Amino acid sequence: MILSDDETVTSISRPNAVGDDAPTVHHPDADGLGAEIANDAEALRAIELLMAEEDGTEVSAVPHAPEAVPTVETAEITDEGELPPLVADMLAEHLLTDQAVRKLVRTARATGKTFFRCVAEDRSLARRESLFAWAAKRAQASFMFEERVLLSLAQEEEWLRYGEAERAGALLLADDEDGTPRFATIDPFDIEIADWIERCSGRRHSPVVVPWEVFLNLVHHLVSRATEGDEAQSNWVINFSAEEERFLRENMDAVDVPSMVNYFLHRAYIQKASDIHIEPTEDRLLVRVRVDGILHEDVVLPKSAFAEVAARVKIISHMDVVEKRRPQDGRIGTVIQGVPIDVRVSTFPTVYGEKTVMRLLDKNALRPSPESLGLVPRDLRLLKDKIEAPYGLIMISGPTGSGKTTTLYSCLGAIDKTKKNVMTIEDPVEYRLRGVHQMQVNTKIGVTFASGLRTILRQDPDVVMVGECRDLETAEMAIQASLTGHVVFTTIHTNDAVGIVTRLLDMGIDRFLVASAITLGIAQRLVRKTCPHCQTHLPGTEILRRIRLAGVSDEKLAHLGVTVDEDLEYAVGNGCLHCRNTGYMGRTVVFEAFEMTNEARNMIMNPDFNADELRRNMTAQGMTTLLQHGLMLVDQGLTTHDEVIRVLGERL
Repeated sequence: MILSDDETVTSISRPNAVGDDAPTVHHPDADGLGAEIANDAEALRAIELLMAEEDGTEVSAVPHAPEAVPTVETAEITDEGELPPLVADMLAEHLLTDQAVRKLVRTARATGKTFFRCVAEDRSLARRESLFAWAAKRAQASFMFEERVLLSLAQEEEWLRYGEAERAGALLLADDEDGTPRFATIDPFDIEIADWIERCSGRRHSPVVVPWEVFLNLVHHLVSRATEGDEAQSNWVINFSAEEERFLRENMDAVDVPSMVNYFLHRAYIQKASDIHIEPTEDRLLVRVRVDGILHEDVVLPKSAFAEVAARVKIISHMDVVEKRRPQDGRIGTVIQGVPIDVRVSTFPTVYGEKTVMRLLDKNALRPSPESLGLVPRDLRLLKDKIEAPYGLIMISGPTGSGKTTTLYSCLGAIDKTKKNVMTIEDPVEYRLRGVHQMQVNTKIGVTFASGLRTILRQDPDVVMVGECRDLETAEMAIQASLTGHVVFTTIHTNDAVGIVTRLLDMGIDRFLVASAITLGIAQRLVRKTCPHCQTHLPGTEILRRIRLAGVSDEKLAHLGVTVDEDLEYAVGNGCLHCRNTGYMGRTVVFEAFEMTNEARNMIMNPDFNADELRRNMTAQGMTTLLQHGLMLVDQGLTTHDEVIRVLGERL
C-alpha cells in the first residue's frame, strides 16, 4: 500500500472518551511528540484514502464528525510512498496484516474509537501480549500485566470512577516511587485522555500500558468489590438501539467482549428466552437460547473467543475467574430496556472448557394472584380455599422449568401479608417479594431446607414456603408443620398430582401422615401457544395426517384418550419470523389438581393402596387431568394436538 505524493492525512474525529460532560480537548500541532502520538489517527485517514482509491470511490477530505467532540489538526506525511509510522511499524513487526488493518479501519469508523483501541479490543489478532508490550516500548511507557499488582494500585476520583474506566479506557493508579502520577490505559497513543486527566487533576500523568483482557478484568473486579453486598449491582444497564444491535450482529467477530456478552443478554430478552447456553466445542464457541422450552442455535463464534467470554461472564456474576475445574454459581443483576432482570449463572467444566448457562428471570413476569395462572374454575376454587385455610400442605409437582416457582409466588401473592407472617426457604431465591421473609439455602455453612425449616418454625410463621422436598427429613418437617397449624407450600418431582402421594410413601412417610397432612396436590406442565401472527385453521383430517406423520399411532392416541374430530377445524401456526418459523409463540400452563377428600384418605390408609385406582376415582369425582386440560386448550385454539402429545404423551 502506498500514498500519493501530495496526500494530506486528516484524523477521524471520535466521541469523547469519558462522557458528554468532559471538556473538549484539541490536539497540539502535529510536530514532535504530538505528531508521534497522532499517528494512530493519521493511520486511519491514510488507509481510508487508500481503500477508497482501490475501490474506486470518493472520500471527503474531512470525514463527518459527531457534534461537540474533540478534533485533531491535519498533519502531512513527508515520506513519499510510506504508511504512517505507527501502522508501518506494526506491519514490519508482523503485529498486523494488511487485511487486519483494513478491518480495523472499518471498525474504528463505525464505532468512533481510536485505531489502537480497536487493535487492543480485537481478540482475533495473534500475538496479543507482544502487541501491548511493543506499544508500551514504542510510546516509552511502562507495561504491567499482573492483575493483583494493579488491584493494589488502583484509585478513583470523582471525575473518573471505576464504573467509568472501561468506557474511558483509562484507570487512575497510585504514584510511582518517584512521585510521578500514573494511569493505566489500553491505548498509550490516545493523547485526548491524557490531556483530559491532566486538566481534571492538574498534574501530568504517565501512561501504564495494560493488556485489554487484564484491564477489563481489573475494572470489573474493582466495580464488584465496590458494590459487594449492595443492590447497586442491579444497575447494570443494557440498552442497545436498533442501529447498534444491527452493527453488533453483523460484526460479532470484531466487537469487544463486554459488548458481546451484553448483546447475548439483550438478544435473549428480546426473544423472550429463558436461558442462554454458551458452549465450547472442539472447533467453535456455540451460543444457544431456549425459547418456549426449545433450544435454538443463535450465534457461532471462533473457539478463540471462548476464554474471554467465559472470563467476562464470571466477572460480572461475581465468580472466581481463576477457578476452572469446579462448577460455580453466580448472579447478575441487570436492567434490559428498562426492565429489571435477574440472571442466574452456572458453569460446568467440560473437556473443551467451561459450559455456561445463564437463566433470565423477569420480575415483571410474576403473576400477582392465582386468578392469572389459567386454572379451570374448579381448580381455582380449590386453590383459593386451601390458601385461606388455617393449616394444610399444598404440594406442587412438575419437572424443572415447568413454572412451579411462578405458581408458588402467585399463591404467596394472594395472602394478606399485613396480617400474616410469611416465611420461605429457597434454593435459590429467584424473586424478591415484598412483605415475605425469604432465606436462601447455603450448604457450605449448613443451611439446608431441613435446618432452615426448623428455624422458621421458631419464628411464629403463619405461612411457610419450602422450595423443594428433596429428602425424607425435609418432607417430614413440612408435614409436621402443616399438622401444627401452618399453611405450607412446597414442590416435589412427580409425573402427576396423584403421584405426589406415591412419592411421599416411597420416601418412607407414614400413610396416616400423608393422608392427614396433604390438602391439595397440583401437577403442571408448560405447553407452547399457537403463534397469533401466523395462525390458521386446518380440518381434522389434516391434523390426523400430521400426527401420524410424526410417528404417533392410532393405538397411542386411543390409549391417551386423544380424539380428533375430522369434521372440525383446529388452529395451527404456519410459521413466521415472529415465531422462528415454529408456529408457536409463548407458553401457557396445563394443571391437574388433586383434592384430599375423605374417600381419598381411606384409600391411602388401605395397605393395598393402588395409585391408578385413586387416579380413576378422583377423575370420576371431577378432577381435570393434565391431558384433559391440554385438550381444552386445543379446543380453545390456544395450542395444538401435536404440542399436547409432545409434552404429555409419554406420561402414561
